[in-house]
Amino acid sequence: ATVQLDRIVDNIEAAATMVVGSFVAGSTPQGGGAVAFPVFTKALGVSAADARTFSLSIQAIGMGSAAVIIAITRRAVDRGVLRLSVPAAVAGYLAGFVVFSAVTPSGAHVKLLFTLVVVVAGVATVLSRRRAVVEQLAVAPLDTRTVRGWIVVVAALGGVASALFGSGADVAIYLAVTIVLGVRPSVGVATSVVTMAAVSVVGLLVSVTTGALAASSDSTDVLGMWLAAVPVVVVGAPLGSWFADRVSPRALATFIGSLAVVELVSTALFVEELRTDPTVAALGAIGLVVAGVALHRILVLRERLARGRRRSSSSVRRLDLDLGATR
Repeated sequence: ATVQLDRIVDNIEAAATMVVGSFVAGSTPQGGGAVAFPVFTKALGVSAADARTFSLSIQAIGMGSAAVIIAITRRAVDRGVLRLSVPAAVAGYLAGFVVFSAVTPSGAHVKLLFTLVVVVAGVATVLSRRRAVVEQLAVAPLDTRTVRGWIVVVAALGGVASALFGSGADVAIYLAVTIVLGVRPSVGVATSVVTMAAVSVVGLLVSVTTGALAASSDSTDVLGMWLAAVPVVVVGAPLGSWFADRVSPRALATFIGSLAVVELVSTALFVEELRTDPTVAALGAIGLVVAGVALHRILVLRERLARGRRRSSSSVRRLDLDLGATR
């Protein structure tokens, strides 16, 4: 017991990091990894692989407890999406784990890809709160069955991303639920939390069975960091979930957008390879272009589906009027 207590004290910075990280995990679609991964890899010198292991393992506790609270309090979630997203995201994570165990990307590339995911989530969330989009979503909400295949693909890709840096399935599902299906951001956050909790629990099991959680070096004690952070996230994640259910959609979108700005600025300042390695800089430029195109295509898909839904609704109303006139 004394040895474990010493490990906790030696890794107190992990607990301090997760004070914010656990709140973010419960209140946003980005998970505790949105804080833990960049802080550990950029400020504390932890490897991307160890940061990923920690992020998944601690989210299993934090987001898992938040998911339990969501179930107990019967907070609104999109059950239709969850039936699709959970198995697809878990399958994507397991496939990604196998691939990235054989082919390990460089730490700089992983940090950059993580930043792109966070930025896409932030920009998409802010865009989704524009007046025109909000009005459109209210007029033409979509049924999950309309985009079933799209949700499965997005969840699977999010699972693959989670295998790379410990987060991603939550962001992917949040975008699908809020932008494409048009549900409230608070419902989107709850749905994404439950999805990422399932992936994280599987990730924790994988980390335990492979020995990754127990791995340690002269500079990193993953299990010690996890033990130090567990008491914090058990409280912080449910508190964040409570906050997300009560704050206004605009305030929640602003908070998520602010996290994206912080992530982008910290990457520009602390990832030195962006300035010294042309391949990393090229990846960043290409990634921004691909992210921009992806966001545009998502919004176009939403508009096309909503337009079809409006036409269908108008046709039904006209049919009702015609039938009423003949009675």
